[in-house]
Amino acid sequence: MNATHKTYFATATLCLVTLLAGVWNTAWATVPYTPKHPEAVTESWRWRIFPELKERGFRCITEAPDGAIWFGVDEGVMRYDGVTWSIFTVADGLIGVPINTLCAGKDGTIWAGSDRGISKFDGQTWHPIFPLEANAYWPIDEIIETSSGTLWAATGWGALHIQDEQWTLYTSADMVPGLGTPENVKIIQIPNDSVPERPWLDGMGISVIKGGYMGIRRGEFPMTIWALAPNGPGEKAGLQIGDRIISLNGNLSTIPHIAINGIGLPSPVVAEQKQSTDTLKVSVPRETGLLGTSRNFSLSDVYEDRDGNLWFGLSWGGEIIRFTPSNAASPESWQLFDANDGLVLGDRPIITQTSDGAIWTVSNHTQQDINRYDGKTWTNFQMKSIGGSEIHTSILETRDGTLWVGGHNGSLYAYRNDAWTMWNSKDTPLSQARIIGLLETQDGALWLGGLGQEVARLDLLTNRWTHYEDLNFQCQTANGAQWFTTPDRKVVCFDPLSTPQWVEYGPEDGIIDAPRVIVQMRNGTLWMAGSHQNGAATARFDGTSWIKKIHKNVAFSIEAESVYESLDGTLWMAAELGRDQGVGHLGGVLQLLRIDKDGNETWKHHTPPGAPTFAAGIGQTLDGTVWCLANGLSHYNGQNWQVMREPKALTSFLHGIWGTGEGGLWVGTRAYGLFHYNNQTWTQYGIRDGLANNRIKGVIQTTDGSVWASTDKGVSRFDGKTWTTQALPADFSGANASSLRQARDGALWIRVTDGSIRYEFEKIPPKTEITVWADEVSQPGNTTVSWQGFDPWRSTPESELQYAWRLEGQEWSPFSGQTSKTLLALSSGKHRFEVKARDRDFNEDLTPATIHFSVVPPVWQQGWFLGLVGVFVVGIAVQSVRLVKRDQHLRESEERYRGLVDNLPIGIYRNTPGAEGQFLMLNPAMTKIFGYDDVGVFLKHSVADSYRNPEQR
Repeated sequence: MNATHKTYFATATLCLVTLLAGVWNTAWATVPYTPKHPEAVTESWRWRIFPELKERGFRCITEAPDGAIWFGVDEGVMRYDGVTWSIFTVADGLIGVPINTLCAGKDGTIWAGSDRGISKFDGQTWHPIFPLEANAYWPIDEIIETSSGTLWAATGWGALHIQDEQWTLYTSADMVPGLGTPENVKIIQIPNDSVPERPWLDGMGISVIKGGYMGIRRGEFPMTIWALAPNGPGEKAGLQIGDRIISLNGNLSTIPHIAINGIGLPSPVVAEQKQSTDTLKVSVPRETGLLGTSRNFSLSDVYEDRDGNLWFGLSWGGEIIRFTPSNAASPESWQLFDANDGLVLGDRPIITQTSDGAIWTVSNHTQQDINRYDGKTWTNFQMKSIGGSEIHTSILETRDGTLWVGGHNGSLYAYRNDAWTMWNSKDTPLSQARIIGLLETQDGALWLGGLGQEVARLDLLTNRWTHYEDLNFQCQTANGAQWFTTPDRKVVCFDPLSTPQWVEYGPEDGIIDAPRVIVQMRNGTLWMAGSHQNGAATARFDGTSWIKKIHKNVAFSIEAESVYESLDGTLWMAAELGRDQGVGHLGGVLQLLRIDKDGNETWKHHTPPGAPTFAAGIGQTLDGTVWCLANGLSHYNGQNWQVMREPKALTSFLHGIWGTGEGGLWVGTRAYGLFHYNNQTWTQYGIRDGLANNRIKGVIQTTDGSVWASTDKGVSRFDGKTWTTQALPADFSGANASSLRQARDGALWIRVTDGSIRYEFEKIPPKTEITVWADEVSQPGNTTVSWQGFDPWRSTPESELQYAWRLEGQEWSPFSGQTSKTLLALSSGKHRFEVKARDRDFNEDLTPATIHFSVVPPVWQQGWFLGLVGVFVVGIAVQSVRLVKRDQHLRESEERYRGLVDNLPIGIYRNTPGAEGQFLMLNPAMTKIFGYDDVGVFLKHSVADSYRNPEQR
């Protein structure tokens, strides 16, 4: 199915406006339809992993009103706004680390709880707010902001409430002595019968304050003693309530009752004494038969239900307590739930409420169940019945009504429609760590964090991906309704404006018995094509009913991908490949010529051998030529059909055609890639040009002008200059992405083996950052610039971002995956370099990263060198003047000398050394003495020639 012109191709062959009716005005039955969606957890393209949390000791997660995600880690708090990571530590004002819990207030305030107390982030800085004493230790396991705007915290000492800057602690009477007198804290003792009474177990007879067991070491803070067994080993060893143990058996146990209870050898204990700064070192024995009881109100969780009740989970024991703040003065406002009520207990319970009003609790304790309370009865669920374990560390209901439970070894459970589903780490990208963090964000994503490990984001209920099983998308109407065909020859409509929204129709409602395609022409006429009563058939909606027409002499069915509206509004379609000549099937192409005023249709049947026997697609070029895909490429000029002989690659099996009018024609081949015809010449694109593979399965052009080619190795996208090899996740390859369509709302529909996937393009552009550059570049003007990009929430993985760059505001380079550029032989002076990122959806960074740098001139152009040269030139000039004057002086001296010698009356000569003595100079007087008139002749002789006896010379 193909469009013809980029001004209307988004609507051609895509839209259906109203419901289907029978040819005999058959009344349509309203049969509700329930769409089926595969499990999002198993669709790998929905997952994104954030390794920035790896080795950070992840513990908790929350979302702020501005959409930023906050994480509690070993060294403090990390914040991620989708692009940038920030980290805050004790140096930034946090009171103690690691951070066990985070709470985002409605006003944007962030609260962080550690084993030391509570810190507050006001948007600028962190401040410790509780406790006020510098040496107090309050393990905080959970913080919530209630519907009334007050703050509640589950602490090792009980339930802490802040309202109007007043702190109130609700705790048991037994724990009060260990508290001392905390500053600015009002203490309220809850009824004894609301707190479990536990007998002293064999051992040391000591109870200490320690946050709930998380499966990872907590902060190295002292454990305050809040109870001692009367006359027990601890008391007899000299320990007192209020002392703080800093070492037990050489360390601070994560699960103190395991270290304290039980029979065995005495244990060395080191404690800071309450009444002094002295350290007490004692050896505490272990005894049996300890007397007395104690009531521990250490809490691991606090949760507010929709009625305003607060639910508390006891860290050690797992009992659940409900508190009604509106009736706080009454003892009946507190209610304890334990094993007697059917609750299967486990340490460190986590609590939530589902949309049906039920309360659920899970615990971080082996062999304990998932519990559900409907207001009357507790029901228990065991995950070992589906291959899971009974250690559960997080629980959350998402807005679609699914209850999620995070468990041991990366196990994830979902409860919906009264049934459980389980996945483990081999089904997801999560590690084999306890899933301690579950968070549904405002955009519908589900965040999951493994204890001490990385964090993952699952694109769960966002609009980006919607997978429909057994539905083949056909078109979208102007009012937003979406239409589908099904494998069982039905038609399904989703109309958000109707009730019910999903409806199914069949032949009993008047449609043809095997609809293959539903389209809307530009004039608003609705057509359905496929098969009826074993013959090719069409159906046209006239406003009240469907007018069927069977084209028995064509084939068994119309080819769905061949239905096409040409530039002049003519409807074209072709026979499907299979035909039976024995029953009169001729094959060929159908052309709707006209519909008269009485509704009579006139069709022209283009039959073989002139026309192709079948067509897998039809398109058109701007000159009006109609093109058909078959065993080669045929075209029709309005009078005659011809088969293309060139290019040779287009004479074989072809897959996919898109006639874009002024945009030319795109044709896909089975083995030779994709061809583009610009109304004059053909251009071939293949693997070397960036296609995922040369086996093309379909081609479309979307409203932004880019061309998409689906191949058996992935879906590629062309921006007019370059191909993006994998424009969709790698999962969409082979038979899993056979064709693409774009709906009226701009969404991309991907036909996959089990149905259709709707993909909504991301609209937020990525960000770009230049990471390496030089402010000053030396000659010969060569430098390298490097960069990186960030797509919000990693919708496009960083490895798949593309970049374009430019220098001095010139034309942008083609986009590529290149993350650096070496610039060569830049001219001297100032330069501006820009680079911008593009994500997989072709969103470009609107604020390119920019740097300014300078290239220093060559040495011979630099001032210092020119100055030096100037000095040198001046020096040469001065020296030259001196030489000229010297030469002039020498000439004058020579002239005076010559004048003196030449005028002397005595003979003077000069000769070379040696026996011969060659004359070098004679004055006129000497020349006459020897009897010569010409001194030049005489100079040819030697001195020896002038003596009668040369030996006498």
